Amino acid sequence: MKQFFGLKEIRSLSPLDRKTYLGGQVIEITYKDGSKEEIPNEIFKSAVDTRPCDPTNLRDRMTKPVIEKILAILLELEVKIIDIDYIQQKLAGLLNQRLDEANTILWGKNMYDKTLEDVHKILTKNNGTDPK
Repeated sequence: MKQFFGLKEIRSLSPLDRKTYLGGQVIEITYKDGSKEEIPNEIFKSAVDTRPCDPTNLRDRMTKPVIEKILAILLELEVKIIDIDYIQQKLAGLLNQRLDEANTILWGKNMYDKTLEDVHKILTKNNGTDPK
């Protein structure tokens, strides 16, 4: 039976030695077109189907286990309704801060100091061509 992850038909699945942050299994998907992708098995299982689906539907399926886990934590810790917006804001701020830190390490400069010339240099270095 054919399996699809979004619009792509799956040729094979392989478990990897790598684990997620909390110890979950990571798999490698090899698509019929030859491309490959590594993904946590839990996310894969929530999104795989016997029919192709559009990117929005795939995103909804992939985020479902994330939302369920976040809700479970909020319920487990008996978070007050009044604190939910505050927690969302704090989490978004923390995620943006971590992304900015990672980008600074990757690029060697703060996000606000990057220029289009920096982007051009990275693309030329990695693609080997000048996209003029």
